[in-house]
Amino acid sequence: MSAASTLFANGSLQGVSVAQILEHSGVKAPSLYHHFQDKEGLYVSWATQTLAELGADLKSVTSIEQFIKVLLDGARVDYLQINRDLRDLTDQVNRDEIRESIQLNLIGPATALIKRLHPEITEDELIEEASFLLHAAMYGHPIYASMRKGTRINGRMATWLANKNSR
Repeated sequence: MSAASTLFANGSLQGVSVAQILEHSGVKAPSLYHHFQDKEGLYVSWATQTLAELGADLKSVTSIEQFIKVLLDGARVDYLQINRDLRDLTDQVNRDEIRESIQLNLIGPATALIKRLHPEITEDELIEEASFLLHAAMYGHPIYASMRKGTRINGRMATWLANKNSR
């Protein structure tokens, strides 16, 4: 799991090979297959565990700015990459498990926070705002920041989103 955390947090399901996982973890292939059945099983275990840890931290935030900072703190997960990886999972049960974890641990806390800050929001708007918040916040993820040649947008973006959502 430690190797998966390092490799999947900075890559994609298809971009990380079993050989890389084995080399980085120091375990032998039979151990990997015994505990996780295959790379997809390891990916699902990593994603759901990481999302659950992140979700626990997100449930206690009281502002949009805090939400974004927790989401980006330590760059534990690239939510956009996990969404892209869903199409590469071969097992529907695995896709459903990750979607459920995203709903419970990211979308749930985002909608709860927005609803608490803006009780007048309709249910349709709430889902749209939560989705926007998650997608926009990911722009501050270090992987995307490196694509912008290391610009430092996290603090400015968090402040902008917080101001935007305070209406």
